[in-house]
Amino acid sequence: MTATSAHDSTRVYLLRHGECEGGQIFRGHTDSAPTEAGQNLVLARLNSLAGISLAAVISSPAQRCRLAAEAFASDRALPFVNEQNFLEIYFGQWEGQLVADVADRMPTETSQFWRDPLSYTPPMGEALLAFQARVIQGWQNLLAQYRGQTVVLVTHGGVIRMILADVLAMPLRPLSHLAVPHGCLSCIQFHHAEGQPDWPQLLFHNGQVGDDY
Repeated sequence: MTATSAHDSTRVYLLRHGECEGGQIFRGHTDSAPTEAGQNLVLARLNSLAGISLAAVISSPAQRCRLAAEAFASDRALPFVNEQNFLEIYFGQWEGQLVADVADRMPTETSQFWRDPLSYTPPMGEALLAFQARVIQGWQNLLAQYRGQTVVLVTHGGVIRMILADVLAMPLRPLSHLAVPHGCLSCIQFHHAEGQPDWPQLLFHNGQVGDDY
């Protein structure tokens, strides 16, 4: 495929937040603060994009994403957008609880959730299909608003998996097979051609600027 010029494509960098205070908990909508190391990791990843012409910095409103994203946007005088649709999945009654404690109390249910979240939802939690619909609505809005531009989205592991599943036309059941560690940086490009459907391409996953082409 021949290379496209910048106005013929849309590029989105996806960045997961860093380590958070509170340990290994079900941290869906729980608004944990980032640790100093977690904040510094995300800022370093964002600063690696400093040489790229960005149209905006978009973030989940959770502070583990927002604080670094907002600081980077302010430092670079870039538009900053909080987007509710890019919050992590809501874990219902498990929210804010240690994963190990929930697993001790509800071993069968937690095992079902990790193995097949499409079929099992935590009590009072957000169903996977509802989460998917929310994220993809936000994703489609982002692509429409920033068509032909480059942006960075700072968000959560579950959100990134949902976006990758949409771009790559993947089924939902094996999404946990995609590693999305803290500070994971990925890049997706949509090529545009008149009269043709947009053609998405995952340029890199859990990589760094310079890995793309």
